[in-house]
Amino acid sequence: MKTTDSNAIIMLIAASCIWGTTPLFAHAAFYYNVSPAMLVESRLLIGILAFYIIYGQKLSARKMNCYSTKSLLLCALCFIANYVLYHVGLIYTTPAAAQFIESTSPVFVLLFACIVKEEKLSLVKFAGTFICLIGTGLIFHSQVDIRGQMIGNILEMLAAMGWGCFIVQSSHVLKLCKPIPYLMAIFGISALLLFPFAVRELTVVEKDGLVVIVIMGIFHTSVAYYLYFEGLKRTSPVISGIIFALSPIVTLLLSTRVGKEHTTAEFLSGSLILLTGILITTMIKGSIPSAQVISDRYSS
Repeated sequence: MKTTDSNAIIMLIAASCIWGTTPLFAHAAFYYNVSPAMLVESRLLIGILAFYIIYGQKLSARKMNCYSTKSLLLCALCFIANYVLYHVGLIYTTPAAAQFIESTSPVFVLLFACIVKEEKLSLVKFAGTFICLIGTGLIFHSQVDIRGQMIGNILEMLAAMGWGCFIVQSSHVLKLCKPIPYLMAIFGISALLLFPFAVRELTVVEKDGLVVIVIMGIFHTSVAYYLYFEGLKRTSPVISGIIFALSPIVTLLLSTRVGKEHTTAEFLSGSLILLTGILITTMIKGSIPSAQVISDRYSS
């Protein structure tokens, strides 16, 4: 009988909670004269450096050559689309709204996973995703002053689609690779492609802005991505996508402290429904691989 990999679930939850603080830190970076392209490029470079310091001596040609160039480029393009659209969208909408729209990505994960046959669609998975979507919708609707931010909201929706495609493609690649070499490759390609845009938007950044960049590079990029993709390797695209939907709850709870957003009964009920959908999906019997299956994946 297959058992739940609780460590993977904890990793996914931890990463989602860290990412729940991303829009708040990003808005702080923009306040200190950091452009979106500069922020993205800096996060990627810091992420590569952190991974190399920790993992660099263990890298080998075999580990870095476990995926095709075509698959890697497709993953990188999806990753860039999510990263750029998300950060640019933050300029035109609120942190809470950005994270709520981004958290609709489980729907796109399920859709893309079924299209490429990465996952089999089951009634329970569909129901769990649908319940999460309802909860996310209630949380989003509970926010005030979201009208007039259509451009930012559209960009965030496109970012959510990019994230869904990235997760599904990454899940396929991670069957043969470990997360850190894969993420280093993705970060490297993305940083190279985005470098001209970052240089064009290069500005003098305040000292506090540099502090925010370093924090986001270490925690929101290196730590969070490692935890999430380690969890993704051990579970599935749908489960990882569902748990990612936790991030807007963290965003709003923090926004009540530092911003103008406030909690409402609608937010609380939406959060409860969202958590119910997550529990339904993650507790599917046999949907999370056993320790033996995980061991087999790593040894492949």
